[in-house]
Amino acid sequence: SIIFQTGCSPSGGNGEDNSSIEITPDSLDFDSTLTQITFNITYTGGDELAWNVTDNRDWISLNPASGTVSNEIDQVAVSIDRVGLAPDSYSGIVTVTTGDGSSDIPVTMIVPVSQTLAVSHTKLLFRTHLTDISFYITNAGSGTLTWSISNNQSWLSLSPLSGNSTTEADTINAVVDRTGLEPGDYVDTVFISSDGGIIEILVLMTAPEIFENGTEYFPMTEGDTWYYTWTDYGHKITRTVSGDTVILGNTCTRILENDTTAEAWTKDANGFYVHLLSGNFYFDPPLAIPFYLEEGIPYNFNSNSYLWVSADSIYSGTISGQLDFMGYISKTVPAGQYDDVIKLYYQPDDEENYYEYYARGVGLLDNGDYILDSAYIGGVWYR
Repeated sequence: SIIFQTGCSPSGGNGEDNSSIEITPDSLDFDSTLTQITFNITYTGGDELAWNVTDNRDWISLNPASGTVSNEIDQVAVSIDRVGLAPDSYSGIVTVTTGDGSSDIPVTMIVPVSQTLAVSHTKLLFRTHLTDISFYITNAGSGTLTWSISNNQSWLSLSPLSGNSTTEADTINAVVDRTGLEPGDYVDTVFISSDGGIIEILVLMTAPEIFENGTEYFPMTEGDTWYYTWTDYGHKITRTVSGDTVILGNTCTRILENDTTAEAWTKDANGFYVHLLSGNFYFDPPLAIPFYLEEGIPYNFNSNSYLWVSADSIYSGTISGQLDFMGYISKTVPAGQYDDVIKLYYQPDDEENYYEYYARGVGLLDNGDYILDSAYIGGVWYR
């Protein structure tokens, strides 16, 4: 403690002065964690005494800053604020002043090295087609941040799994592998632990529907027949596979429509191809439906088209646009209800958008113009 005499006699007395002020404690050490310490001002042996306190540092605050004391104890709260101060050791002075003098109380404190974990992302959104996303771990504080990361799901891999960061940004690569996953939405969490905090990052990923090995959706055996209604006019349309025809040098399967050649098709391991439409529209290369389509990733088509009116009147142009696989659905038409129907969305550049629906083993169910009433495919009736 600090003790000093006031230098004045008690009220009405002529004898020796016995009054004094005691300040306890005589130093204030906040170390690296304390933010407030209280000291006492005790006055004995005299009348009421006025006092005030001051400091010499911006990071010190005092409450109260003044008062009076008489045979009692007054308390002063000393608070410190480390915000904005660099890691280091700091010192200051609190001065207690009365009418008879002053006394200094040393103040010491430490601003410790403070690591603070920060990340660039709070979510990783892979959606249906992204396979890798990078995010960053940084130390928003001081010193060296030591971190490690982990997750739960095997379809998500992270690299690296640990590290140290001072002022640089550490890059983390997150990679998803959808191989073998059933179509649907998947969720994982990246856990980042460090000596500067813990952060969790939400991971969202979708395994899309994939259309592949689609040859069964496009039957074209001799004699296969489809019976449609042309919805705009109510007309009945019969399509039949009947022999071959040559279109622009390609041998194709001929499709009769009400006994007139209307379309020409081919297919192979990679896709289904239309070489002729409406009896007089030819395509080079043929319009294709690839046998590998992924939901969310469009297939862009572009073909030269030729309108044959007569031997002397052939008009040429192009047809282009985007084809999207919209997944597998259930679909009911007059010919029955079918599961695992592929839904295709066409967005031609110069025409209205439209949908087509194909059933496994049956073929086209509906394209907005034609809707299937019944079919005789591979010796089996569908109706």
